[in-house]
Amino acid sequence: MSSTSNPPVVASVVSITGKAWVRTKEGNLRLIKAGDSVRAGEAIVVDKGGNVVLEYNDGTESVISGSWVAAGTENHPGKEGEGTQGREEILALLDSDPVASNSKKGQDNTSSDSDGQYQYGQKTNEAPENAEISDDPNGFIRIERISESFDAPNYRFVSLTGEFDPFLDGRATLDPRLVEGFSPLEATEENTEYGLREYREYSEDERKNDVPVAQDDTTSTDEDTPVTGSAQSNDTPSGDGGNVWSVVSDPSHGSVTMSSDGTYTYTPDANFNGTDTFTYTVTDADGDVSTATVTVTVNPVDDVLSLTSDSIGVYESDLADGTTPSGDRESDNGSFTIEAYDGLASITVHGQLITAEQLADLEAGTISSIPITTPTTYGTLVLTGYTSNPATGGGVVEYTYTLSGNTLDHGVQGNDTVSENIDISVTDDDGDSSSATITVTIVDDVAVAVADTDSVGEDSSLSASGNVVTDSESNGDNGGDTLGADNAPVDPVTGVAAGSDASSAVSGNVGTSVTGSYGSVVINADGSYTYTLDNTNPLVQGLSDTESLT
Repeated sequence: MSSTSNPPVVASVVSITGKAWVRTKEGNLRLIKAGDSVRAGEAIVVDKGGNVVLEYNDGTESVISGSWVAAGTENHPGKEGEGTQGREEILALLDSDPVASNSKKGQDNTSSDSDGQYQYGQKTNEAPENAEISDDPNGFIRIERISESFDAPNYRFVSLTGEFDPFLDGRATLDPRLVEGFSPLEATEENTEYGLREYREYSEDERKNDVPVAQDDTTSTDEDTPVTGSAQSNDTPSGDGGNVWSVVSDPSHGSVTMSSDGTYTYTPDANFNGTDTFTYTVTDADGDVSTATVTVTVNPVDDVLSLTSDSIGVYESDLADGTTPSGDRESDNGSFTIEAYDGLASITVHGQLITAEQLADLEAGTISSIPITTPTTYGTLVLTGYTSNPATGGGVVEYTYTLSGNTLDHGVQGNDTVSENIDISVTDDDGDSSSATITVTIVDDVAVAVADTDSVGEDSSLSASGNVVTDSESNGDNGGDTLGADNAPVDPVTGVAAGSDASSAVSGNVGTSVTGSYGSVVINADGSYTYTLDNTNPLVQGLSDTESLT
């Protein structure tokens, strides 16, 4: 006969992985934790992927997963050599006792016919007496209470979901009557499994877990040009919400930033072209993750090739025969800069081809210089150094220009200049070329005339002679003139004028008499001269022994 007292405790909960509930004989669903008790007739419902470790009254343990109900057995289950009730006996016990169901309020899925068998009924407007839900239901499972008519019953847990049962000789204990909505007489393997699958896949709030689906993406951009896009554009966000996109693997040939909504900006490395990839994930609110890859094609472009050069200047005066031969300004150093983003192939200087390999040897010190073998118009050029710049594909070429001698190509007299232009060009790996010019300014060397002095005597030596260029007058104390690097002709004197104003050049009167204040002078083209005193001049005759005139 059935007992009117509380059903006996058959096991206690040792530990729980995930979440688990006990459904009582009244139909209540109670969330359990370690230390709680399980009574006869109660069913354990375990969340998908979880399990419960139970300890029986005799100290033995078992692991429960899925949905199980405590049922009476002749001997404690699981001990080798001891018998167990068959499936029919257990189901008979299930049919012989009152039923409590896991139905929502307002539904009653049980009824009794005349011979005491319990069948599934139709929805009513009244909730079963004392039926309430203390936690969200984890599916629609009908729970049967086990008969308590045994004086000293033993208990075990019988699977409600048809899972493998090692305690019943490996037989599954699925009872299709325990899945709501199916008649025991009409249940088939197909529709019963469907019901169980629906139960297992629904979470606590009675809806399926959704997951995001990330799809691979492709995009393209030109070399040195960033590109923006959206990884979300072809992805399927999770219906669970909270979808967050993030990069998990950076590209090898560039950089990428991605916002949480999946928008991104990819920037290729300078001068890179080809294929690059990066990987991202989308993660939803409950931690489901999906991964995809973005493939970026970076198209090559014809980069601008450039060549720029500075200007230098040299001085004729510092040549060995110049007016300042001890100086060093007959040479000057300069450089020109190459930018060849598609790769440097060669340069040409004053018609001479120089390869990228030769420049590399110059940079490495394998060779000390590269002379330009063909002289320029006024001098010589030598490449003295090279410093490469990987960022531009080119580098800086250093050179020295040396003036070979004076030039007579000056357009005007005096300290003027002439220029020399030296052509240079560069060719990159895809055949593009660019040209520039080295401009050399050559400063003319101008002759330097030195003032001369001579003397005559009143009523005695009335004339004096010498050479204004070589300072070969009688005293010769001031030094000769400097004709300069232009190598003055044999007749360097080109003009004669009276007076002492040397601020401007004069011309004419060479070899003719030029009258001064106290006499006259004749200066020839070679610089030779004769001065004659006007001894009749009253001022000259008025001089005392200690006086002089200039």
